[in-house]
Amino acid sequence: MTQQRRTNWGFTLIEVLVALSIMAAMAVMGWRGLDGLMRNQDTAEAHQQATRTIQLTLEQLQTDLDHIVQTGENNGLVFDGASLIVLRQGHTESGAAAALYVAAWSVRDGQFWRWQSQPVVRSADIAQVWADALLWSRTEPEDPRALALMPADDWLVYFYRDRAWTNPQSQTAGNQAKLPDGVRLRVRRPATELLPGWFTTDWASPLWTPGS
Repeated sequence: MTQQRRTNWGFTLIEVLVALSIMAAMAVMGWRGLDGLMRNQDTAEAHQQATRTIQLTLEQLQTDLDHIVQTGENNGLVFDGASLIVLRQGHTESGAAAALYVAAWSVRDGQFWRWQSQPVVRSADIAQVWADALLWSRTEPEDPRALALMPADDWLVYFYRDRAWTNPQSQTAGNQAKLPDGVRLRVRRPATELLPGWFTTDWASPLWTPGS
C-alpha cells in the first residue's frame, strides 16, 4: 500500500513575523498619510476663516462709509489719528424715523476695533454720542459698544481730495468741512497671524465722478 505524503499548509514563525512587520509598516504609512490630509484640511479651513474675517471686516467699513450722513454741525467723517469716526444712517422701516449711529474704528492692543453708539434720532444727541466715540478712541477699549473684529498692529488712512491721496490731518479747514471724494484704509495683520501683512480697501463717494 502506497503511503501518501501529507502536505503542511501552515506558516513558519519567521513568515508570520515578516508579514506582521509589513502590515505594521503599511499601517504607519497609512496613518501618516491620513494625518497629513487632516493637517492640510485644518490649515485650509484656518486660511478660509482668516480670509472671511478680513473680508467681513472691510465690508463693514465700506457699509459704514456708504451710509454717511452730514448735518449742519457735523460733516459725518473725521480721522483724528487715533480713530476714524463716521456718522451714519441706520436701516429704517417704512414710515419710521431715520435713526443715526456713530461708528468709530481704531487699531489698538493688537486688534482692529469697531465701536458703535446707540441709535439717536434727535440732532441734539449727535454731539453727545460723537463725544463718546472720541472718548473711547483715547481710552481703554473695554466698552460693551466696542468689538474686536480681527488682529491688527498698524493702520494708515488717506483721504482722496483734489485728485490726490493725502493725510486727512493735513487738510485745510475748508476741506475738513466737506466729505472727501474717497477713503483708503490700509490695515496690517501681525506676522504671527495667518495671512499676515497689509490689506487695503478703497471707498469712493457716490457723489464723486472720475476726472473731477
